[in-house]
Amino acid sequence: MKVTYSGDLLRIDGQKVPKIINYDVEYDKLWGSDSGRNLAGDMKATLVGIFPKICLKIGATTEDDMSWFLSKANKAFITVEWYDAEIKGTRTAKCYSNNLKASLKSKKRMAYSSFEWNLIPLKKR
Repeated sequence: MKVTYSGDLLRIDGQKVPKIINYDVEYDKLWGSDSGRNLAGDMKATLVGIFPKICLKIGATTEDDMSWFLSKANKAFITVEWYDAEIKGTRTAKCYSNNLKASLKSKKRMAYSSFEWNLIPLKKR
């Protein structure tokens, strides 16, 4: 369902995601088990669906920011509202995330290094 674009690339559980440096969406296709080429070289395939994986690079964060990211990453599932260039608007999906590595770069300031984080949908788009 298309929602009017608010200017936020990404919201998780209703909250704007801070410190986004890179925002990439991989439109991953999942093909059925009947997919493949026959001996004549013709392709036969059933497209199960498109599963858009959101690939983020998050900039250096404060202790409070890192706490927020970890509270989302450590949940089994999160609700993600994300910008989809195809529809020039936002979509909503229930997702899980890959592991998140919190690398402390300054103990004195409790500052964390930038990190990469992926959000993967449970269902096809």
